Amino acid sequence: MTTRNVAIDVLKGGLVVLMLASHVVELLGDGREPAVLCGLSRAAELCCFSGFLFAFGYGSYISYFRTTTDAPCGRIVKTAAKILVAFYISGIARVFFHAEMGLDLKTLADVLSLRRIPSYSEFLVTFALMILSAAILFKPIKTVLSRPATLFLLILGLLATTFIPYDQVTNPHIGLLIGTAQSASYPAVQYAPLFLLGMYFAKNDIRYSRAVLGVGGVLAAAFLLQYAFGAAPSRFPPSLTWILGSMAGVYLLFLFSLGISRTPYCGRALQVIGHNVLFYLVASNLVLFAVQAVHPRCHLGIGACLAFTAALVAAIQAFIWMVRVPAG
Repeated sequence: MTTRNVAIDVLKGGLVVLMLASHVVELLGDGREPAVLCGLSRAAELCCFSGFLFAFGYGSYISYFRTTTDAPCGRIVKTAAKILVAFYISGIARVFFHAEMGLDLKTLADVLSLRRIPSYSEFLVTFALMILSAAILFKPIKTVLSRPATLFLLILGLLATTFIPYDQVTNPHIGLLIGTAQSASYPAVQYAPLFLLGMYFAKNDIRYSRAVLGVGGVLAAAFLLQYAFGAAPSRFPPSLTWILGSMAGVYLLFLFSLGISRTPYCGRALQVIGHNVLFYLVASNLVLFAVQAVHPRCHLGIGACLAFTAALVAAIQAFIWMVRVPAG
């Protein structure tokens, strides 16, 4: 039985390219991107993490929940460990290069103990927390996925946590779970609905659904209305409208991926990238952090940013091909 879904791999591949382009513009750009690309950057902020989490939930159901009655703890812990190692590599690199190539023992200890979560790496901690929580709650999650009404109530309860007083959360570890106003993070509890929806879509093989599209349209309209009237939904920490808006965006991207996955060239290219998401995210971060440190006044125009993104994607993929092809 296959453990991969082509459309989900295409979705992940597209999100990788979108996230890389956004990071290049943020770290190396001159800050003068056109309005259209500025809108795309905001869309990337809204949808990339949530999209990856939805895809992670989708893949986790296929890999761990579909065919077993007990949690495959060994495999899940191995997955979580790989994600944490990726976080440490990216996070330590961020601190090292951001501090002009200096790193003291206290800072290193804070990163290793998750008391300090460096930027552009924080989302990896949430993935690790999510899959470990899924292992602990394996049987309850399987039960909830079989009861749509219960799942709906659970998602409402999780979304209600977006109203907690974030400014009262001062412990960094608790902040990783429920959010805090003291640092940028993707709290696991508030974003858990995306992970659960990914699992539910995988379990029921949901693709195009007019009902889901209709709900997504309502959520997108609520997000856009709030944005249009000057009250931009909060990303860090996440507001209810931000989470709901990301759900709508992710479903549209999922539908787009279903269509693209049927094309022979673009679909295949994104699928290949989607097979290696973790490596792409870490490798691109290392390159961008290093370039920003060595050339702090590197203010690229939008055309140069897009060219840099394309070259970075091509270089990472070429490296993957080289290390996977045995010497002849």
